[in-house]
Amino acid sequence: METCSRCGDDFKAKELTDMGNLGELCDDCFNDLISCGMCGGEMFEEDNYEVNGHGYCCESCRSAHCTLCDGCNIFVRLSESYDIDNGERSVCDGCWDNYYYYCDNCETGHSHDYTCQDDSVIKQYDWEPDSFAIHTRQKLGTEPTYGFELEIDDGSNHTELAEELDFKYEGFLYYKYDGSLNNGFEIISHPFTYSYYKDKIIGNNYLDTMFSKCKYYGFTSYNAGTCGIHVHIGMKHFTDTQLYKFQKFYYTNPSLMNYISRRDEEAMDQWCNLSGTSSEALVRRTKEKRSRKYLGIHLNWKGTVEIRIFRGTLVRKSFLRNIEFAMASYEFSREVGMRDTTTNTFIKWLDDDMKYPNLRSHMRRF
Repeated sequence: METCSRCGDDFKAKELTDMGNLGELCDDCFNDLISCGMCGGEMFEEDNYEVNGHGYCCESCRSAHCTLCDGCNIFVRLSESYDIDNGERSVCDGCWDNYYYYCDNCETGHSHDYTCQDDSVIKQYDWEPDSFAIHTRQKLGTEPTYGFELEIDDGSNHTELAEELDFKYEGFLYYKYDGSLNNGFEIISHPFTYSYYKDKIIGNNYLDTMFSKCKYYGFTSYNAGTCGIHVHIGMKHFTDTQLYKFQKFYYTNPSLMNYISRRDEEAMDQWCNLSGTSSEALVRRTKEKRSRKYLGIHLNWKGTVEIRIFRGTLVRKSFLRNIEFAMASYEFSREVGMRDTTTNTFIKWLDDDMKYPNLRSHMRRF
């Protein structure tokens, strides 16, 4: 008599099947064998490991080709897993899609509630500079300050692009990730004044490298469907009366704003709504110096008036036109009366002002 290596019962030799490293098996134990979903070898059901999307595998394949998902505690193929926290743990694709993201700063995966502390040139969305460097050609405090956020998307080599721009624009630009973008980031300026804009940005074609480098790395802005340009003006430069007139100008001239913004109706409604705002709402926002984010004019906690209407662009003339419209609307709202914040009055006012060449050229086609 011979003994079955699995159940331990005795059988005649001819009633056992030799299964190599599994020993000699009786018919009942032989019928309990299943195949490894990875190598195809035979194994018993109690010796298998379930692998995400691939059935069951043997101990040898589990050890050599699988890892345990830290999120849902199931085994996953190494080739289909994602390393997180510098390779200390791994997760399956389902957990990755729902709970983790890849951080370009430190080149590893993190959970969504983790804020990267890496010193990479592209920062996380909630990062802010310790201080802002104001770029001007006149005595500090004598001119209003402006700043821009340019969103770019769908490109490659984020860090390489940001590092090249930082080499050129160190002290003027910085860079942050934005969750509203698919595969991009935003380029943000430190505050600057009109005198700096006229002398440095227009006078020396200062930003041409920014546009060309973004295009070189495959980034888009106008055609991405996700990108805008936000222009900030320092809140402290407004009186309450001017702030009310400034908002009124944007909210009561829809044809002009649609022409300037270049956004479609759906994008305007989603990111920079200009409809349905009453005089009472403008008075309240003016007093509180606060408003909801996704309005055409966002009065925010950073102490700036943020103009959100502009569609993103990497065309120099179009980009500068948007900056000039922000500057012009600030000056216009300061100079005209409460009843004069109309499109016709603005066009006449602009014709009498020679400061904004890109905007004036564009308005001739309005």
